[in-house]
Amino acid sequence: MKKIELITNLAVIVVGVAVLGFFARNYFLNRELSRNLTQPKIGDQLPSLPEVNWNVDGQTLLLVIRKGCHYCEESMPFYRRLVELGKQGQLSAHIVAVLPDSAEEAKGFMENQAISTDFVPGVPLEKLSVPGTPTLILADGNGRVLHVWVGELSDRTEEEVVAALERKKSASAQCVEVPCTASAVSRE
Repeated sequence: MKKIELITNLAVIVVGVAVLGFFARNYFLNRELSRNLTQPKIGDQLPSLPEVNWNVDGQTLLLVIRKGCHYCEESMPFYRRLVELGKQGQLSAHIVAVLPDSAEEAKGFMENQAISTDFVPGVPLEKLSVPGTPTLILADGNGRVLHVWVGELSDRTEEEVVAALERKKSASAQCVEVPCTASAVSRE
């Protein structure tokens, strides 16, 4: 009887050590992967992406999102607002959603979320050095990072994003709203 009890105890210990080893290995492996993936920094050159022409598009806002990300889904009202402002010509950036999901999953997700903007499916997050979703990346006409916003945004940060994307008015358009003085208008 004691021999069976001893064997049972040893089996429990071996299984426990194996399970602990499995979780420890995954913890440290995931931690190492996260450490290697840092978010893009201002001035970084973004890789080329299908359907995105940095030179033609001028500024481009990448919405890095994915199916199953609840923060992405909770942020959809803001993303729909950005897309609508863009369609109205109020933003100075082309908006493109970038998803790691397959083309079919990405299309279904975009339709399900009622967000109608250009999108590029099948882009691994590592390609953009993005550790997670949602991430917004504003790039210039050369594909260089101008600004990065990570995660679900506060109302204040959402307004910061809109302000960064708003189409700047020309000096003559500003004079219509504000009385012009000789110093307010540049002459060439």
